[in-house]
Amino acid sequence: MRSCLPWRSQRRVLHGAWRCGHPLGLLVMMGLMVTWSTPLPAAEQPDRGGTIVWAVHESMPSFDLHYDNSYIVSQPIGPLYNGLLTFDVYDHEKIVGDLAERWAIAPDGKQITFALRQGVTFHDGAVFTCADAKYSLDKLADPKRAHRTFVAIMEKVFDGTTCTDDFTLVLNLKEPSAALLTMLAGAHAVMMKAGIAEQVDRKDPKFLVGTGPFKYKSYTPGVNFRAERKPNYWVVSEVEWPGA
Repeated sequence: MRSCLPWRSQRRVLHGAWRCGHPLGLLVMMGLMVTWSTPLPAAEQPDRGGTIVWAVHESMPSFDLHYDNSYIVSQPIGPLYNGLLTFDVYDHEKIVGDLAERWAIAPDGKQITFALRQGVTFHDGAVFTCADAKYSLDKLADPKRAHRTFVAIMEKVFDGTTCTDDFTLVLNLKEPSAALLTMLAGAHAVMMKAGIAEQVDRKDPKFLVGTGPFKYKSYTPGVNFRAERKPNYWVVSEVEWPGA
C-alpha cells in the first residue's frame, strides 16, 4: 500500500518521523538533516510543495490510533492529529507542548494541569477545547476503546480528568508516573474530537477528524491513502533553520 502526503512543512515531517520511529521514516529524516546542514544563500528561499510517498506492507486495520497500536496506522494518519505533548524536533528525548502550551505537576506528582492552546480547530471547523482532551484521555483508559498497551499504563495511574474551564485540563493520578508523559508524547496518544468513536465506525474514513497539519483526502484499500495540507494550521509554517 502506498501512502502519500503533500510535503508542505519539513519541520512537521521530521517531527512525524521521530514520533513514528520507523526505519523508513528515519531515512526520510536523515535526508532532511543533510539538507538542513547546508546553509542556503541569503537570497534563496526553501522549496515548498511536492509529495512524500512511502510503502507499507498491508492496509490499515482501522483509522483509530488509540485502538490499533501499529506503525501501519500511525505513519499514514499520525500527521492528521496532534497530541497534548510531543517530542522536540531537534532533541527527540525532550518532551515539549503540542496542544498543551504548558503543564504543571503538583508537588506530590499526583496531579497534572495542562493549559491548552486556544484558536485550534479540527478539520471540520469545530474548536478544540478541554472537552475533547478529556474525552481522548478517558478513551485511552477504556479497554473497549483503546489498545491494551495504553490501558495497562492508564489503569495503574489514571484517576480521571476534569475541565476547570474550556482550556484547562486537570489530570488526576493514583500515583506519580514517569511513563505517563512519555506515553502522552507518543504517536498514538492523539487528541480526538469528543464523541467521534461513538458516532463513526473506526474503519470509516469519516473517523479522521483531527487538528493536525494534514487532513484526509482519499483512501483506496490495498492501494493508497492520501492526505492534503490543512489550511490555516495553528503552527507557524516558516521552517526554523538551525543556527539561524
